[in-house]
Amino acid sequence: DLMCKMHKVYIEKCNDYDESAKNAIKNILLNFPILNNIKQGTKVVIKANLVSAMSPEKSVTTHPILLKTLTSYRT
Repeated sequence: DLMCKMHKVYIEKCNDYDESAKNAIKNILLNFPILNNIKQGTKVVIKANLVSAMSPEKSVTTHPILLKTLTSYRT
């Protein structure tokens, strides 16, 4: 018996990888109220995709703006 579970997908338009991307990421994070349950000082692991040493423009690895925005969120 397989149970299908629907997952939500959030999409935000970004015109660039500067303020537009930061704002899009923050808007997406607002849709995850469970993040409010994380207490100040709690350690959280962020698993970045670091396949190889390539520039962000190649879109092979997690973009540094995403990591920077996630690590500064709620601090």
